[in-house]
Amino acid sequence: DGAQQVKQLYPEAVMIFVLPPSREEQERRRGGRGDPGHKVLARLRKAELEEPIGREQADHVVVNDELDRTVDEMLTIIAAERTRAASGPC
Repeated sequence: DGAQQVKQLYPEAVMIFVLPPSREEQERRRGGRGDPGHKVLARLRKAELEEPIGREQADHVVVNDELDRTVDEMLTIIAAERTRAASGPC
């Protein structure tokens, strides 16, 4: 919902959808944060429903499997989008 609101207010906004490498890893990460098991499962169910919508709305999709690589990929996307925006419409 938040991404839709941003896009409505700022149509030029570039959306990057960040995914976990797998559901198992997402569950492990959430459990590692100390979230109760029932909350982890509820969030995983919600993510399964939201993921297709997020992918559809996103301008870019990044898999957060290794932090340094993920940050580098996002910085590359940001730099490319800034360059594209600065050069104006094609």
